[in-house]
This record gives sequence, structure tokens and C-alpha cells, in this order.
Amino acid sequence: MQILDFQKINFQPTDIRLGPSKVKTIAVFLMSIGLLSIPLILTYNNHLWIPFYFVMFFSAAVLLVLGHWLIKAFKKEGWRILVQNSGILLKVDINGKNNEDIIEIRFSEIISLRKIQERYFCYQGGRNRFKPVRFDSLDFQLTSDAYTTLAERTGSESSGYELLEPNRLIYVTGREMLKTNAVIEHLKAYCSIQESQRIYHDIPNLKNKRQVKSYAQFLARRNHKFDSHQLVEDVLK
Repeated sequence: MQILDFQKINFQPTDIRLGPSKVKTIAVFLMSIGLLSIPLILTYNNHLWIPFYFVMFFSAAVLLVLGHWLIKAFKKEGWRILVQNSGILLKVDINGKNNEDIIEIRFSEIISLRKIQERYFCYQGGRNRFKPVRFDSLDFQLTSDAYTTLAERTGSESSGYELLEPNRLIYVTGREMLKTNAVIEHLKAYCSIQESQRIYHDIPNLKNKRQVKSYAQFLARRNHKFDSHQLVEDVLK
């Protein structure tokens, strides 16, 4: 078990497997272009200029976001999780300061693995304060020594992952169009694969400050730092 500095890592093409899904990002980008072109063509042909400009600006915003994902998928550093010959690398923020660190887990340090389909709520403010979201996560069961080493090296402000007893590491994979199932399939040769599970997290009681603080920390660990900060700002301050 090691914590690596992302800036000091130099990968070779043969070292990397199961990075960002290039095919998936291209397919989503092209599909979005096709779907967005339909209302554009309809409003233009019918000379509905106000709806046309509205759809045009909306389409541009969507394509900019998807274009960012597409470019990131082809960049060498555009990954969040990589599988190597002897272990798996997880990109995280150890100190909660938007740094990019890497948790390197050897295959021998993984006892079992399963996919978790999580549903929880992000804080949006306003009348409907919470919006339901769903993401896939990888649930690693680590050896005792690996878990202890990782727990000693990480801080309370860490984000992008969560450590749970006994010896579990939860890592979110569904945010960057990654092949969670492909990672599990690859690790079958190295550890036990458990049945996938769905987990539903409840909305916190906003009148209970302890619950609000705990839920804000949970959102940060799930890579929703802005929503976490907004929840604390609106409710606790």
C-alpha cells in the first residue's frame, strides 16, 4: 500500500489498463449531437427564433461539458482509476485541498471486491433542497495491514473515497464514464468477487447539526465538494 504523488508518476502505455472509456465518451458525444440537433432543426425550419436561440445556447453548454469529458478521456492524465500488472491505482485527494494523489493497492492486499450502486441526495438549496443522484462505487475489502497503513496516511478532509470498518475502502467510479464492471472482471483472477449491492442513503435531518455535518462530509467523500460546502454554508452558518 502506497500513497503516490500524481505529478511524479510517469506511465508507459504497457503499464495502463482500463483507463477512461474512449469508446463510451465518443458514443455519448455523438448521440448528444444527434438528439440536440432535432429541436434545433425544428425551431429553425419553423422560424421560431426565440426557442431556436434558447436551444442553441443550451446545446452549446451541453456539448462543452461533454467535449471536456471527451478530451479528458484521450489525455494521458485523464483517468481516475487504472489497473496495472501488479495492482490498481485510484486517484484521490488525500488532504481535501484539491490535490491529486494516488492510492496504489497491490492485488495481494485485496481480499474481495464488489460493486455498490449507491443512491443519495445532493444539496441544491431552494424549495426542493435535495436532488437524488446515483453512482457506482467499488467496495474493496483490504487486508488488515493495508487498511491500517491507508488509514494512518490519510486525513479527515480526504475526498473521493471512504474508509469503513472492518477494512473496507469505498471508491466512487461512476462519475467519469468508467467501466466499473470491466475493473471487477479483470480483478477476478486476483481476489474474491462478491455480489453487487444497492445502497440507499437517507436525507439528513436539517435540524440536527450533527447529521448535517456528517452528511456534508459524506458528500465530500463522494466527490460532491461544492454541494457539501453549500450544505454547511446554508444550514450550519
